[in-house]
Amino acid sequence: MQSRRSRTSSDLESNQAGPGPQSLGLRSFETSFPADLCMDQVIDKLKLLTYERDFCTPKRHLKPLSRTYFCLPAPMSGQNEQFHYFTSLVSWLLTLSGRPFQPPQQYDDPNLTCTNILSELREAGFAPASFPPTKLRQGYGDAVCSILNALCDLTLELTNFSFQAPVYLAETYVEEAEVDDDAEVTVNEIEDQIVAQSSDEEELYAPLGTSLGGPETAYGAAEGNSAAQVDPADWRLEVERVAPRLKIAMASNARDWRSHLDDAHKYSGEINSVWPDTQAALGAVQAEVSAALDKLATRERFLNSQCEHLTAEYRDAKEHLSQLQMHFNQKQDAAAELDNELTNVVKELEDKKNELDERGSNISDSSLVVRIKAAIKSIKTELKQMSVRIGVLQHQVLQVMLANSQERYTADVGSD
Repeated sequence: MQSRRSRTSSDLESNQAGPGPQSLGLRSFETSFPADLCMDQVIDKLKLLTYERDFCTPKRHLKPLSRTYFCLPAPMSGQNEQFHYFTSLVSWLLTLSGRPFQPPQQYDDPNLTCTNILSELREAGFAPASFPPTKLRQGYGDAVCSILNALCDLTLELTNFSFQAPVYLAETYVEEAEVDDDAEVTVNEIEDQIVAQSSDEEELYAPLGTSLGGPETAYGAAEGNSAAQVDPADWRLEVERVAPRLKIAMASNARDWRSHLDDAHKYSGEINSVWPDTQAALGAVQAEVSAALDKLATRERFLNSQCEHLTAEYRDAKEHLSQLQMHFNQKQDAAAELDNELTNVVKELEDKKNELDERGSNISDSSLVVRIKAAIKSIKTELKQMSVRIGVLQHQVLQVMLANSQERYTADVGSD
């Protein structure tokens, strides 16, 4: 892992040192190291941003990434899912960096989504990309991993994250007990312990009514007779035979300073014995390496002097290529903007066409005239009915007025 980290850092330094967009003061998200190393860094940085808790939520239905998810193409059934994961992760990182970016929906145009991502990266301070937006449509590869790596760096920088020095815990060793020389078990001590134990057993199992320590006991007499029958020479031979088996074998501790010291002395002697031959061999190797390095340096100077004009031409061609690439990116952005504008115009034209078709169908349709005639006919029928009702009401009013006038006339005649 350390070698991969050092290789990654060296590649980043080489990218920043070369001519390109970095000379213009812009951040570059393009890298020259493989996608697997870049993806390895992306996973570590996403874990620092706690994406497993904040991004892989049940609402998104997304699982944590593997170390090679964006390095290799997914099966045919999972390519859309891979591209969706990439765009959602880019939207989340841009939002964390203070640039809200709406995640694409299901029916959005993928090419338009890739163009919007590159445009948002340029607005965030990144240099224009040297690859077309359609390369992001794959959902995997160097371009995808480099964009995610750059966004992770930007987010960590904006959140004031910094790596601290590692803290190494001190190893705790068990304290060794002091060696007591007096605690060593010897043969004489074992014999004394055996004799004392046998005497204790004699006293414990002595018959009642007798003196425990008396010499007149039958048990003591029998024991004395049996002890007297043992040959002292045979006894010593038996003790010498059994004594090694009674010794306590202490397991050697690997942390014992005495064993460490003995090992150090042994290894020092071995090194001193092989050092003269090794020193002579290393001296010969050093001389050969020095001569080879001198030859390489001489050859390198010769090649540099012979290829100096080619190097200058290559440098000029590379600078010209970078300028053409920037010009191409600008034209490509303009073409993308015009494409978006054309899409909007075509959409408005379709809306106008639909509106004109609807109006034309309404004009050429004769159902409106039929409905107007039916309405006029119904109005005439209603007018006739209202005229009849008005005549009836007038007749009723006239009858009432005649009745009233007749009553007044009758009242006047009666009064006269």
